[in-house]
Amino acid sequence: MPTIPDHIRFSLLISMAVLTGAVLVFDKTLAIRLRRATAAGVILLFIFQHLLAVRSGLATMYVGGVLWLGWLGWQQRRWRVVFTTTVLLAALAGGCLLLFPTLQNKITNTRDDTDRLSSVDAANNYSVTARVYSYKVAWVIIREHPLLGVSKVKMDEAMAEQYGYMYPQIARRHYLMPHNQFIYNMVAYGLVGLGVFLLGFYYPLWLALRRRNITLVLLYVVVTLSFLVEYTLETHIGILTGLFFLLLATEPAAPTPVAGCREPDAAAC
Repeated sequence: MPTIPDHIRFSLLISMAVLTGAVLVFDKTLAIRLRRATAAGVILLFIFQHLLAVRSGLATMYVGGVLWLGWLGWQQRRWRVVFTTTVLLAALAGGCLLLFPTLQNKITNTRDDTDRLSSVDAANNYSVTARVYSYKVAWVIIREHPLLGVSKVKMDEAMAEQYGYMYPQIARRHYLMPHNQFIYNMVAYGLVGLGVFLLGFYYPLWLALRRRNITLVLLYVVVTLSFLVEYTLETHIGILTGLFFLLLATEPAAPTPVAGCREPDAAAC
């Protein structure tokens, strides 16, 4: 059965793998061989992310990486490791920029795209420009239906109607839903629905901050940044990206058994 490739969500999964692997590399409870294998995998995925050259993936990986290095320095006082890792990654990134045409083309295309933001016609052919105009259309609908939105069922109709009124230069086949999860929720469910979403989705992040669960915090950074440029949770792979790995990172580790205690008697030890 033919499927539509989803390179953006795929790049987010790579970012999650790189950041989670980076945390595991410095987890001294793991065997040294596993840590070395994980480090090799992290480096390969870091390089592949540049070869793939998806803006969302690169942005989430770098922002999460800076946060992780900051945590490694301030929380664990491992500044020498932070410096060494930063130099290594900077060298790898520089090499990727010089060697990968895909990355060079992405930078050139992004600059060209952003230079056309003032041209409505450019929304027919340029993705960044098209996203910007989808936000403008969405905000008009939000102002008209601020509390409860228009419902997800009527979103297509409402967006198409507003597109035709505001920007007749944009062809119907290039109409976009708002590529921002927060704006998308406001259009569909209003401020009330957005509030419920924020409370339900980000409550585990509050717990992660209290417990200093850096892995979960980093995964939240990846997903939240993706929310700014995509309606991540509106596809099957998006739900997998946004929820499955967050729930996996939330799962508490099993307690270490006490020496000399049998499993049935562990509670009494």
